[in-house]
Amino acid sequence: MALETLGKHQSFAKESKCEFGKSELEYLGHIISANRVAADKSKIKGMLDWPKPTSIKALTGFLGLTCYYRKFVKGFDYEIAYKKGKENVVADGLSRAMQTSDGTLLAITSSRPAWIIEVLESYENDSLSTTVLPKLMLQPPSNREFTLHEGLIRRNGLIYIGGTGTVREKLIEEAHSSVVGGHSGTRSIIKRLQLFFYWPTMNQEVKTRVATCQVCQQNKNEQVKTPGLLQPLPIPNTTIS
Repeated sequence: MALETLGKHQSFAKESKCEFGKSELEYLGHIISANRVAADKSKIKGMLDWPKPTSIKALTGFLGLTCYYRKFVKGFDYEIAYKKGKENVVADGLSRAMQTSDGTLLAITSSRPAWIIEVLESYENDSLSTTVLPKLMLQPPSNREFTLHEGLIRRNGLIYIGGTGTVREKLIEEAHSSVVGGHSGTRSIIKRLQLFFYWPTMNQEVKTRVATCQVCQQNKNEQVKTPGLLQPLPIPNTTIS
């Protein structure tokens, strides 16, 4: 049929260049069959054996050599289509910058806040801790004043803060000078701290902190009576000596 078609158009085929009865044949560096056109493996052997490019110049040369065959490589040439974040929730979440606190929590299987570690360190060389801790560890009490939970000493449910370190000062400062504290008075600070913590000298330490706060002293209400009107001084009858 192919020869008849060529004959009708006065075209001739050279016998030495013709092959008959084959399912595929090589033509211009390609393997042609009834279903596909593929690259000739003997032609791309040089590219497969090409050394790994180690410079921009070598990479450019390699891409120039292989660029022609990109149509035979699945996924070589593709277009990146933008997808809105609300339609691609997973990728949008992964692309966001991780918060420090989130990163800390995700990096470990069980988290322990830094302030708890400071509380545990405050028990070192603390008189009450050195007395109570051994008893609680050897014989955990039931329905007693002091209990032990995850290393923390609790008095009637409140976390005991030891005297070592600066944990007490930090808690007082947070309850007093932070945005939540707002330089409130002694009673308000003590009431706020006693919701969660306990140590014997809490009241006195809070009073000392408020008394030494310049902002509080400048803005506290006057506790003296309002002075009256100015009165003229009496005129002396003799020379003042």
